[in-house]
Amino acid sequence: MKKKLYSFFLLLIFISCSNLNSYRTTSSIFENNLDPKFEEYEGGSQLHEKRIHKKIIDFSIQMLEKNQPKYKNIPRDAHAKSHGCLKASFEVDNQFIKAQHRKGVFALNRKYDALIRYSNNDHLPFRKDKGLDLRGMAIKIFGVPGEKIGANIEHEEVQDFLMYGSKTFFIKNNADYIGFVRSLRDENSVSTLLKEQPRAAVRTVYAQAKLLWKKNPFSIKYFSATPVRLGRLEDENRSAMKYGVYPCKSNKVKNISGKKRHDYMRENLIHTLEQSQKICLEFRIQTQDYPEVMPIEDATVKWPEKPSLPMKFNLSRSFSPYKKVATINIEYADNVDISSGQRRDLCEHASFSPWNSLIEHKPLGRTMRMRRDVYKAISDFRRSKNMIGK
Repeated sequence: MKKKLYSFFLLLIFISCSNLNSYRTTSSIFENNLDPKFEEYEGGSQLHEKRIHKKIIDFSIQMLEKNQPKYKNIPRDAHAKSHGCLKASFEVDNQFIKAQHRKGVFALNRKYDALIRYSNNDHLPFRKDKGLDLRGMAIKIFGVPGEKIGANIEHEEVQDFLMYGSKTFFIKNNADYIGFVRSLRDENSVSTLLKEQPRAAVRTVYAQAKLLWKKNPFSIKYFSATPVRLGRLEDENRSAMKYGVYPCKSNKVKNISGKKRHDYMRENLIHTLEQSQKICLEFRIQTQDYPEVMPIEDATVKWPEKPSLPMKFNLSRSFSPYKKVATINIEYADNVDISSGQRRDLCEHASFSPWNSLIEHKPLGRTMRMRRDVYKAISDFRRSKNMIGK
């Protein structure tokens, strides 16, 4: 029980499908500058925010050092177990969004090649699928022209979108992580979280419980939880958005493995694709049309998608529904080698990060900035310890 709690509470820090073995940090002027339309430093200054990040990084590295003797190589800190690495197409259809929101990947209606990685959210690469878990989905789109955030990927025509099974994050302020990460290091995280962050604990368990009976990655809806920009810094009409993936109603999900099976998520994914030959997904975005109820810096707030009361009784129209902006098609013919070692290596050696991005889709908010700094530090540590690139 303690191990399961430990695993899913790691989500609070490292929620991402990022492959930390090959993570690339950003290095352009946009990395450390805030977008003044949307963002503000935690604690009121960049120095204060960096101090928070440093404390999180220090305790995280100490935790990894403590656990290092358990592994030949230090595993990733989140989304270590993959359910499938899938080739797909990502076809943009921007007719359902406003012209002012047709930016970045969504500027033109065209078809891209893509790579998708489904995963569990924790740090255990071989654990059973059974149990509380928010799962994860990462998409890498290829052939995307345009200026990138990071100088290290400026010549790579890619755009990454990362999601998991909740529309919100669980902790508002990164400063609240410090004591929790220290408790992870000291292996008393459960009591610490319940005492210091009871709301975060409840939110985590509730969100994971909603997915408890899902047996197939194709049955789950995935969301960014944290926002990204929609437009460039110099664009006065730039907006912000969250995004998500919804299964198409035409899908026929077929499960052959029950929850007693060790890898039932992967087995059901493969069987469904073999039997259906094609899986369809809708990529949708939710635009920040009403900033007063759709905050950037507080990812624990769910952006309203519909009125709280029927329209004839509702005085406030401050909501923004998710709107389809692209269709993802996954065909069995492109994935017959899904179980091969070469296919598995394809995703495991790839870099999935929200910062592998066009400038038009710059990650926004304190949670995203923390992820950037912590991932970079942990990546450098793991690459050094695992002798990667040496």
